[in-house]
Amino acid sequence: MFLVFILILDTLFFGVSLQSARNHIAVVASANHRNQTLGDLLPIIVGNSTELLQYGVHVPNVVDMFSASWLMNASLFMRMKAVGMGGIETVEDGCLSVFHQAKGLGAPVAITNDWLDFSVEHLSHYWRAAGVCNNLSTFDDFNSRLDRYISHVQVLDPSPLHDTIAILAFMPYKCLVPDTGRSLTRRLLTATLKSLQRAGIGRVVVVSDKPTHEYEPRSVSFGNTEVAFVTVDASTTKSKFIERNIPRGAIYGLQQAIRSKDVGWLGHDTGRWQSVFLTEPDQILHFKPRSIVDLARAVESGFVLAPHRLQPVPHPSDVRVPENPIPETSSAFKVETVESDDVKCIDAGGDHPGDVDLHPSGSHEPGCSTWWWKCGFKDGNHSRLDHYPAAFAMVLG
Repeated sequence: MFLVFILILDTLFFGVSLQSARNHIAVVASANHRNQTLGDLLPIIVGNSTELLQYGVHVPNVVDMFSASWLMNASLFMRMKAVGMGGIETVEDGCLSVFHQAKGLGAPVAITNDWLDFSVEHLSHYWRAAGVCNNLSTFDDFNSRLDRYISHVQVLDPSPLHDTIAILAFMPYKCLVPDTGRSLTRRLLTATLKSLQRAGIGRVVVVSDKPTHEYEPRSVSFGNTEVAFVTVDASTTKSKFIERNIPRGAIYGLQQAIRSKDVGWLGHDTGRWQSVFLTEPDQILHFKPRSIVDLARAVESGFVLAPHRLQPVPHPSDVRVPENPIPETSSAFKVETVESDDVKCIDAGGDHPGDVDLHPSGSHEPGCSTWWWKCGFKDGNHSRLDHYPAAFAMVLG
C-alpha cells in the first residue's frame, strides 16, 4: 500500500491525505492499471466513466462509507425517518441510520471506486493535530490557505447539481487563543460553502440551533448558489443519546419545510429541488468535473451516494511550527507531484495500524485508537507512517 499526499488544483492541499478513520490507505494508479489492486471486486459502471462500489455487494462494512455526508434524490429523502424509533439518535446516525433505512427500502447505497471522483476533505482533525489553535503563526498560515482557496474557486457551469439543495449541520469551533475560534469557524464555513458553489449546488441551508450571525461570511459572493441560515428549535435536535444532534434537526427541518413549502428553507421556487446533499462546516467537497454527470444520474435513478472522507495529516511543508513534525528521515516526508488527468486514488485494502501496534500492552491512548495517525503528533513517533514509503502529490484540473 502507499501513503498518498494530495495536492489538488482549485482545492485545499493540506499535507498527507488519508481516508476516514476506519477506512484504508489509498493507492495511486493510472487509468490502465487501476484494476490491479481491486482483486475480485466487480464495480458498477455508471454512465461512461464512474465506477461505484455498493454497500452490501462490494463494501462489507457500512462504517467504511461514513463521511458525515451523502447525496440522494428528494423523493427518497422524504421517506427517511428522522425522529422516533429507528430514526436518528446519534450524530453519526445522520449517515448510518439513513444508509440502513435506504437499504431497507431497496435503495442502493454506494461510494465511488476512485476516491477523487467524489470526496470531502475533513479539516478539523488536521488543525487540531497541527496546533492551529495554539500558535498564532500556524493559525495565520492555515487561514491564509483557506483564503487562497476561497478567492480562487472555479465554478462548474453548467452543473447537473443545479437543482440540489444542501443542508449543512452547523456548530462553531473553539480555540484556546481568544477570538480565534470565531475567525476560524467563519473561514471554514466560507470555504465549505465555496466548495458547494464550485459543484454548482443550487442552494445551501446552514442549519443551527443557535443564531449564527457572528459566523456568517462577510463580503463574499456565492454566485448562483443561494445561501440561507436557519435556526431550528432545540426540541428537534434533542435525541436519545445527545442533546444537540444538529444533523437530525437539519434532516427533520428540511423534510418539514418541503411539506409546508417553507420559503425560508427552500427559497421562492419551493418545488425546484430534485436532490439533497448533507454535509458539515469543515468538509471541503471535491470531485472530478467529468464524473458529476454520472453521479447525478445515479442519484436520480435512486442511489444514495456517500463521498469518501479524506483526512489531511499535517506535513512540515504545510505547517510552519508543528509540535512533533514528520521527520525528514521518514519515508512519508518527501512529496512528489503527479500531473495527469488519469490519476486515480483507489482502495488498496488492508487495515489501518491500531493501538496494539504502538502499545504492545494493548492500552488505548485517547485520540489514537480511531485517528491512529495522530499518535505521532502527540509523542513524535511517526513510525506508523513509515510503513507507506511512496508519497505522491496529485494535481487535478
